[in-house]
Amino acid sequence: MRKLYALLAGLVLSLAAINARPLPPDIAGFTYTIDHANNNVVFTNTSVLGSEPGLRKAYWSFGDGTSQWTPPLQGTQHHYVSSGTYTVCLKIYRYRPNGNDSVLSAQVCKTLTIQTICNADFQKVNLSPNPNTLYAVFVATPSHNAYKKPQKICWSFGDGRDTCITYPSWYVGLYGVTHLYNQPGIYQVCIKINYYGGCEARKCKPVEMIRPDTCAADFTRLPVTVATNPLIVAYKALPSHNNNKKPQTICWQFGDGSDTCINYSNSYTGQYTVAHRYQHPGLYPVCVKINYYGGCEARKCKPLQVGRPDTCRADFVRLPITPNNHPLFAAFKAEPDHNNNRKPSRVCWTFGDGSDTCINYSETYTGLYTVGHRYAQPGVYPVCVKINYFGGCEARKCEPVQIGRPDSCRADFERMPITASTPHLIGFKALPWHNNDKKPQTVCWRFGDGTDTCINYPATYTGLYTVAHRYNQPGNYEVCVKINYYGGCEATKCKPVVVSPLNDTCAVRLLEITPSITSLVRGFYAVPQSVPYRRPVRICWDFGDGTDTCWVFNPTQPLPVFLIRHTYPAPGAYRACVKILFQGGCTAIDCREVVIRPASNVCGGFMMDSLVAPRTFRFKGFAIHNPNDEAVLYRWTFGDGSSALGREVTHTYGQAGNYEVCLTIKTRLGCETKICKTVRVPGNNTPALTLSPNPVHTVLTAAFLSTHTETVNIKIVNGNGLPVRTYVRNANVGSNSWNFDLSTLMPGVYSFVVQSPNQLASAIFIKI
Repeated sequence: MRKLYALLAGLVLSLAAINARPLPPDIAGFTYTIDHANNNVVFTNTSVLGSEPGLRKAYWSFGDGTSQWTPPLQGTQHHYVSSGTYTVCLKIYRYRPNGNDSVLSAQVCKTLTIQTICNADFQKVNLSPNPNTLYAVFVATPSHNAYKKPQKICWSFGDGRDTCITYPSWYVGLYGVTHLYNQPGIYQVCIKINYYGGCEARKCKPVEMIRPDTCAADFTRLPVTVATNPLIVAYKALPSHNNNKKPQTICWQFGDGSDTCINYSNSYTGQYTVAHRYQHPGLYPVCVKINYYGGCEARKCKPLQVGRPDTCRADFVRLPITPNNHPLFAAFKAEPDHNNNRKPSRVCWTFGDGSDTCINYSETYTGLYTVGHRYAQPGVYPVCVKINYFGGCEARKCEPVQIGRPDSCRADFERMPITASTPHLIGFKALPWHNNDKKPQTVCWRFGDGTDTCINYPATYTGLYTVAHRYNQPGNYEVCVKINYYGGCEATKCKPVVVSPLNDTCAVRLLEITPSITSLVRGFYAVPQSVPYRRPVRICWDFGDGTDTCWVFNPTQPLPVFLIRHTYPAPGAYRACVKILFQGGCTAIDCREVVIRPASNVCGGFMMDSLVAPRTFRFKGFAIHNPNDEAVLYRWTFGDGSSALGREVTHTYGQAGNYEVCLTIKTRLGCETKICKTVRVPGNNTPALTLSPNPVHTVLTAAFLSTHTETVNIKIVNGNGLPVRTYVRNANVGSNSWNFDLSTLMPGVYSFVVQSPNQLASAIFIKI
């Protein structure tokens, strides 16, 4: 036991002796490398940390007043602003475990020297274009590792002449100099740069000066035997250089907006030719520009006639326009004519009232050359058009134009029954309408089978505008009527017409049920007939007061009685019609006049409206009064702060929305009536009609934003204002999308029109 206690006591004494020994200290050390050219020094930390507890940090002092802290064993780098001798010290600080103070545990200092290094160089600057090859521009490129600036630069140009230039210390520009040599040759050019601080550097280089270049450019037109295309022209450049240097690049401008550049090698020995195909004959300014090897450049331009000389004419027509709020608005269309089919580049209009305008067009424009103008008052004005064509031809035309209230007109027709033995003989009656009650001068019919006819009527004619046509075979035909009224207004209407086979006839008779001659409620009864018997498929009623309705019959149900009752808004004369579509396509129509007489001592009225253009309505007032009285005032307020006078007016709203339209009617004997109704103006920021793709090649997609659920009529109208396609589609409230196959439509610019009693929208598209 005593031995065990003695052993433990000895072990404790040994451990105490070990703990009493001193721990290894920190040792600071570093090495460095110097980049004298840039005054940069890279320091490598070679310190060794001892075993004493605590965190360490390294502190670098670079000897130029700057310092830096780093981790204890991390190196660093430093840039000295100027040359010189510097003492660099590295100190290792140890932070005691309490973290509140530190002690310097090791340090080392070394001395380093940054040498001064400076260089001199220069370069000859090539001027482009060089007006004189014996004129030289030299620019010095100084270099100093301490960023010292040149104080003085001396040049020796190798021809016995030299110069020195002194620069202030704040100078920041280029160190350039110019010198003019007397003759070509190789010269030894030297530069000597003295820097602020005393450093000096020199550099010499051989510089070659050559004789100045002079050059010229010209070209000629080559004969081309291309009978298939007389608009192909060949040109040959004619270069000329005093030092016999060859063309490097030849650029051609052909005068029609196109050009080309051709590069040639220095070993090329052929001719410098080019060919160009023009689109039209004309006088063109052709230019050639030759860039020679060595930098000399020359240019030459000449006017050249391509094809036959241009001749041109100018003319214009006044376009028929629909009625609007300003009857003094006129539209004109220029009619260019050029023997080489060149297009107008600029059309200038003089309207005869002291105002004029000019419109520029691109050569790719394919639309109409139209313009609109609003005159201040009616009268006869000398209207002139001046057309400048691409290629330079110019023509002018003037004509007197009568400006006044514009006419508006419509055209329609109906099929008439013919009791004749001639097979497939169909009768038609035109239904003219003119706002100024002008009569038809010419009525032209197109019967849909490749035949047409026009009938002229005198201004005193009072009969019906009828025609009969015999079809060669039954079928579905598109029949069109075009009515030209006295005064120039023109209107067209097209409808599908079914020609039934022989012994296949259909008809309908419209009967009226009249409770009394003053009753606003009338009954109508239709009596259909067909030989052989065909079941009616659809019946449509048109009551003549702007309202209509259609019934479609279920083929599995018995036919109803063709009886309907209708309440008219007021006394007056109305034209009521019934149209029945029979199975197999035969259609029959019958119409009759409905007369409702006013009761005695009445005072009232009503209004009708129709949408005639986007956000434009035509309003018509009807007065109800005693037979010995008559209306003397119709006053309209449109709900947007504006008003108008007249029995029939047209108004355009500035924006979509719901407006309360009111009509006040006064008669000679004091009857006064005010009628109001709400008019919904369609439209929003989104276009009602969008066409895509545009231009279109085959299938056109029409996106129509409808404000009503109704049947709409669609027309495609060509640039002459004639409809070339007609369609009928059912539109629902909201977005509608329809596709139209236009693969057989001729290329050109067309209008796409969607119209119904409540809506009107149009857009332009191009068929390619």
